[in-house]
Amino acid sequence: MLALLELSLRGTIFIYQGQEIGMTNFDFKSLEQVNDIESHNLNKLMKKMCIPGFLRWKWIKASSRDNARTPMQWNAEENSGFTKGKAWLGINANYRYINYASQKNDSWSVLNFYKALIQLRNKSICLQRGEFLPIYADTRIMVYRRELEEENYTVALNFSSRELRLPKNVFIPNTVLVSNTGRTALDGRILPWEGVLLNS
Repeated sequence: MLALLELSLRGTIFIYQGQEIGMTNFDFKSLEQVNDIESHNLNKLMKKMCIPGFLRWKWIKASSRDNARTPMQWNAEENSGFTKGKAWLGINANYRYINYASQKNDSWSVLNFYKALIQLRNKSICLQRGEFLPIYADTRIMVYRRELEEENYTVALNFSSRELRLPKNVFIPNTVLVSNTGRTALDGRILPWEGVLLNS
């Protein structure tokens, strides 16, 4: 869903390694596995402030920059196919099922969703440079249009874990060009974490 948001807005697209296959934060078990000096310094500072160890670790585990520095997960082989030696950081245990090789031929994969969006964006001057027109937004739903001359698209995004009804006063076409859930038509509701790009 966030891929659709990023690739349907104006500006330069930046995809960080692993994002295109849905790599997750590393499953660190202790601070000893973290190399990030900022995380270690923060731990020392919080310790001086008498913040309990379990709270310090909870915060560092969620926010350490090392989460985004783990080796690329290429395949299900040893070290996720990244190296035959020892990597600078550990490799997330989920590399056995979140990896490039397992997604490259899966038409429903995160990787191929990114590829489809990138192809669409590359062909569309509207998505690259068209006008952005906000239609509706609240804390869970965002709907906007992209327009350029005769070309236009509507994007609807659900930022929640609940299925939601789209507002009745918001016109949204029902022909879906791209969806991260595989739907081809919209029926007035948007699924949890769903993003759809519709041809207006």
